[in-house]
Amino acid sequence: MLAQDVAYTKQRARAREALSEARAILDSLADDSSEGRGISWLISAQINRYESLPGLLSDAEQARRHFARHPPVQLWSGAFKALELAAIGQQITGHFAAAEELQRQAISEVQRRSEYSDAWRINPLIRIAECQYARGQLDAAVATLREALALSRHINGDTTGETLQTQAKLGGILYGSGQRQEGLQLLDATLAALQSGPATETSGAWSSLRQFRASALLVEGRIVEAEELWRAEVEDRRQVFPDSIPLGRALIQHANAALVLGRLDSAAAALQEGCRLWRERSGGVAVDAMANDCRLVQARLALARQQPREALAWLGQVAHLPEPTPLPLDTTEAQVLLAWARLQLRDPLGAESAARSALAQLDASGLRARYPALEASARLRLGQALHGSRAVVDALRELQTAVELFAASGDRNNFWLGEAKMALARCLLDANPGAEQRRHAQQLLEEARAIAAAHLALVQRLPVELQGKDVAPR
Repeated sequence: MLAQDVAYTKQRARAREALSEARAILDSLADDSSEGRGISWLISAQINRYESLPGLLSDAEQARRHFARHPPVQLWSGAFKALELAAIGQQITGHFAAAEELQRQAISEVQRRSEYSDAWRINPLIRIAECQYARGQLDAAVATLREALALSRHINGDTTGETLQTQAKLGGILYGSGQRQEGLQLLDATLAALQSGPATETSGAWSSLRQFRASALLVEGRIVEAEELWRAEVEDRRQVFPDSIPLGRALIQHANAALVLGRLDSAAAALQEGCRLWRERSGGVAVDAMANDCRLVQARLALARQQPREALAWLGQVAHLPEPTPLPLDTTEAQVLLAWARLQLRDPLGAESAARSALAQLDASGLRARYPALEASARLRLGQALHGSRAVVDALRELQTAVELFAASGDRNNFWLGEAKMALARCLLDANPGAEQRRHAQQLLEEARAIAAAHLALVQRLPVELQGKDVAPR
């Protein structure tokens, strides 16, 4: 079917036309039980995966019911694909436990139907790992992705697009799970492998690498590079998936990097478009917390514009996931941003309370060591709040810890490290320092200015392959 051929490409309008024609034929034949009818539900779900979350959920459920009532003969994988798509829908809505269970059912289905099931397990395992990661099950997510990568290397080879895409995802989740060095090394190895030009389709691998590398580099404080990568990903998705959920997500992340560079108007435009796309395409069926990325970046933009009361309004909308997690990352980050907003409002006691709340959440989770940059941000705001309250000794301790954490968990020209050094220097100068402390403060100021200058002067050209490819996110 033409619809099936182009449903995974940027020609989805043609897919819809072909699908409509096919359904008209099936309707004219009063055909409700053939494999063709089941395939039509699968194709519709695949198209709606990018454009309509309610449509994806409905179509995937129709496909599941169809193949349960009418087991396929020629398309033996029909039930497996229906389960996969239903799981993807649940994952996008934020029901991660349900999504993981459906992916496990998909694996059981393919193992029941095919003696060559290992290759079919790779994508479900990747999705399971993503769900585990979203629920804060960091070690489980890494273990599951390692299993998927080992399978792909065994079946597809070390340098195929499928393997390199899985490798990029593992590198990103390793980094996000606190295994910084291994994560960066794997992302660098993936970049080197892709730059060598392997004789395979690699557009999906390039896209995953751009996304996960950009996210890591933003935490590293390499803001210019992160912004370049997200901008390239947005340009690619605008070509392949115009007005889609994937485009909306990328726009929000691009705005997050652009606003740090002071490109506030372009960040605001990207954010407005990205949030609108999520709101329209999700159709109100996702859990409220799935819009937190939009709210957090809106708050950061307001703070960059010195509009703390607007930031407070956005932060008040940040929601918890309905499923329990060891560390509610979004609400912890919201507390750090709340501290920043209170500092802008000259409310050091409110800022101190918010920063301590963020640190308490990190401590309670048992995962503080996994998120050094988040801890550093909380301690930076706590130190600034204590400085504002004239508790200089305590402020110096927190600010020194922030500097050490940023230095240990990011690039030597880490943007955030420069901010922490500047704050520590100012606090030192307010502490009636002796000559040695004054020299230390001046050294910190010089180092902070050098970091700022490095970011202003950095003009790094990305490899052409990182500038965008036609790719369907896997």
